[in-house]
Amino acid sequence: RLYYSSIALRSSSSGEEEEEDGDGVGGATPQSTVLTDVCVPLPHFADIISATARDVHEMGVVGPCFGHAGDGNFHCIMPLKPNDTKEYKDRVFRVLENLTERAIGVGGTCSGEHGIGYGKK
Repeated sequence: RLYYSSIALRSSSSGEEEEEDGDGVGGATPQSTVLTDVCVPLPHFADIISATARDVHEMGVVGPCFGHAGDGNFHCIMPLKPNDTKEYKDRVFRVLENLTERAIGVGGTCSGEHGIGYGKK
């Protein structure tokens, strides 16, 4: 059910960024970050960003949300550290899944302003 609404990057041994291999919650790698990019119809913006901020708080994850209120677009950035537990990673990806389902549920998109790129396929 997880929609590809995030880009996860990791550092390689050469310092270059590489695309995350996408093998799921247990495969989140050290120094990866979950970046969301959703866009919703303006009448739903406040409800969706508020619900996401509530999820972040209630699930106890680090995930500041910010957006472009005038165009219905916002992001939530959820870093994953090397010592994060599987339970913590599960909560991060649950926030992501909730956010994506809410956006699509109100006629929005999980590809927002940045479109569907290689990292979102």
